[in-house]
Amino acid sequence: MPGLVLALPFMAMAAHVAPLRLDIARAAVVEDAPGGPARLDVELASPSRDAFAQFTAAHVGKRVSFVANGKALTTVTVQEPITTGKLSISPGQGGYGLSDVELKKLADRLGSGKATIEVIDAPAK
Repeated sequence: MPGLVLALPFMAMAAHVAPLRLDIARAAVVEDAPGGPARLDVELASPSRDAFAQFTAAHVGKRVSFVANGKALTTVTVQEPITTGKLSISPGQGGYGLSDVELKKLADRLGSGKATIEVIDAPAK
């Protein structure tokens, strides 16, 4: 007697990628010129540096968002793997924004280990 064969339709499902949580070794607010736009410079802790290098290598040409405290800081297209563990994030670009006071508070929280940055897949433009 032949066995029973079930044929189920193949359903392509998008893989859900959990956010990459980055631990920060150092964070500072930097202005290139007095009164100019401020940016957040961060240096990743060692395990996060390696994870971020792998993440960016897998996301070249894709859009990702950087989120802290539930607020999107910026969205960028990854141009190449980032292996240095150093990032300059310019909140305010692309419709995002933090006041100078908010940016300073965030830098303090990140630098003290009380907050992390999450990197998530962003929708294509």
